[in-house]
Amino acid sequence: MIGNMARKQARIGELLHEKFVFQLVIRQRDQNILNLQGQILALQNNPPNQINITGIPQPFFDWDDSIPDFLAKLRLYLQNQGVDLADNVGGPPTGREVTIRYLRGCMKGRALEWFDEEITTKQNWELANLLDNTGQANLVAVNG
Repeated sequence: MIGNMARKQARIGELLHEKFVFQLVIRQRDQNILNLQGQILALQNNPPNQINITGIPQPFFDWDDSIPDFLAKLRLYLQNQGVDLADNVGGPPTGREVTIRYLRGCMKGRALEWFDEEITTKQNWELANLLDNTGQANLVAVNG
């Protein structure tokens, strides 16, 4: 009977030891979770990692660049800047005028030279008709 009691006490000791080790493992896991959450928060608040949180970088266009890719980036950039091409209700400058200014600011090299010659310095009737929503010209008509 004494031997039986000793075995029971030994087993109780083993179970208490296992419970203690299990509690340590759980505590360590919880601490790891807190550490990872802190690291995530630090990464989210780090300025180089905020490009998709705070804004889209200004796109630039040169003569040999892809036009569809540039236009997609420009649309995102204008949306991020709060520019609405169709906003002609407010006073000057209208959404169209602001968009043209942003567009010119994106041009580089030969594309900038062309833009100034064909768009900025003279009245481009195809562009005017395309942008004034009268339906007199569309992209098919402009492209020929």
